[in-house]
Amino acid sequence: AAAGLLCGAVGVQRFLRPNGTGTTAGRGLLVAYNAAVRAALPRYVILVRHGESQANADHTLLRRKADNLIELTARGSQQARAVGERIRAVVGEDAYVHVYVSPFQRTLQTARGLESSLGASRVARWSIDPRIREQEFGNIQPSDFASLRHDQRAVGRFWYRFPSGESGADVYDRVRQWWDTTVLAGGAQLCCGPSGRTVDVVVAVTHGLAMRLILMQVAA
Repeated sequence: AAAGLLCGAVGVQRFLRPNGTGTTAGRGLLVAYNAAVRAALPRYVILVRHGESQANADHTLLRRKADNLIELTARGSQQARAVGERIRAVVGEDAYVHVYVSPFQRTLQTARGLESSLGASRVARWSIDPRIREQEFGNIQPSDFASLRHDQRAVGRFWYRFPSGESGADVYDRVRQWWDTTVLAGGAQLCCGPSGRTVDVVVAVTHGLAMRLILMQVAA
């Protein structure tokens, strides 16, 4: 399926000019290509932000604990189980799910919580993927944070790169790669569970900014 979509894209380029105009055949091919892309997508793509974390409850915690080690609060664990119930209600009892999850503790705990409510028998695959992790803010000292936030507002959150960290654009690049090589490519990436049944639901357990940048792929 991925190879077919790639060939379709190459064919479209032969018919279309750089400004998007071209022959009727070229425009028709573009419509067909877009339809093929939509047909290759899973039935549902569901984005889940992790539940309430320790750092959400205590804003000073990041001074003492690495971001990737921040865990869920009791409330966050309850939220994770609740979102599993909501997903189950949306996708139905016969859904077959591929879970992609950021490697941070709070997202892993959220994924385990939602699986307990969704039902492990419905989860065909788990993939821990660092491309959908939280933005890396670098080694920021508390005394520097206010001035860095001021700089970020001046430059723009998408473009500003924290010292030894990432910009929003950096995160966009890696979530775009994840989207293109998993959800959009489909094929073997989303093919089958152990029983050989095709996966028809993707659940990505990630972070707030990463979610917004993933949604930019859909808009594009």
